Amino acid sequence: MKRFAAPILLSAVPLLMLGCPGSPPRDTQATSKVVETHDAVPAAADAHLAKMEVACAHCVYHLDGVDACAPATMVDGKPMLLTGVDLEDPSLCVGPKEAMVAGEVKDGEFVANKIELE
Repeated sequence: MKRFAAPILLSAVPLLMLGCPGSPPRDTQATSKVVETHDAVPAAADAHLAKMEVACAHCVYHLDGVDACAPATMVDGKPMLLTGVDLEDPSLCVGPKEAMVAGEVKDGEFVANKIELE
């Protein structure tokens, strides 16, 4: 039994280092990214930005019904899918990031107007 433990543990190391399966390789440089809204959700000129935690709904928050990588944010201690913007950042699969976010909760999802990843 012990001879099987080492190969199993060693095979998990690449997954932990690379993040979510199927995601592009993560960028190791820290950069700030501003993501604007889709045309369907007009951004308010004076949108109020709030500091929020953002991470992968599948890899980090393990949201029910989410079977692939998708951004999510914490709202009042509860993870919610993050919609309204195109946010594809593989580092979200590794762990939560701080972001300045503007938007509102609609139908159980957080619809963002603007996101500034820190």
